[in-house]
Amino acid sequence: MAGSKLDRRVRNTKTLLRGALIEIMQEKPVGRIHVNEVCEKAGINRGTFYAHYADVQQLQEQVFDEFLGKIGEIMDSSNPIPGSQDAIARMTRILRYVYDNRQLALTLLGENSSIASIDAVLRLMWEKKIIRTPVSVPEEQMMYLYRFVAAGSLSVVCEWIAHGTEPPEAVATMITSTLFTELRNLFG
Repeated sequence: MAGSKLDRRVRNTKTLLRGALIEIMQEKPVGRIHVNEVCEKAGINRGTFYAHYADVQQLQEQVFDEFLGKIGEIMDSSNPIPGSQDAIARMTRILRYVYDNRQLALTLLGENSSIASIDAVLRLMWEKKIIRTPVSVPEEQMMYLYRFVAAGSLSVVCEWIAHGTEPPEAVATMITSTLFTELRNLFG
């Protein structure tokens, strides 16, 4: 019983610290944020902060890793056939998650973040083998293709969550259809 109470307190503390960091990042770059600011905003003392994180950068990285981890779980939940409705459905679930967490996404992907978001998305897509081609493509060319898709998709998603009004399904259809059309053009 004592263990679960402690676990709950740790989760609550981390939630407060994450929320404080995201709120501060909306105003200034993570590199200019001090532990004291996060602690004050969260109502947590510095000792408690350092019991969980080495610095503000590590806190930001953990928040981003959890955000990207949820997207990875969605990717794992299905293995769609390229160009199929399953691929659009999976992309819709990803975009719905991003949209439901748009303030977090905008902050983590925005100019005040120190995360190399394109590289992180690229690694996730590569790990999940999200792009399949009908022919054998050299790994170097596949890496270029993944980077192109990661950067383009991320740019569209950021613009959409910042200014768009389309539902996730419409954006998912646009991204997925564009990707599969270009892959067919490229690889026949």
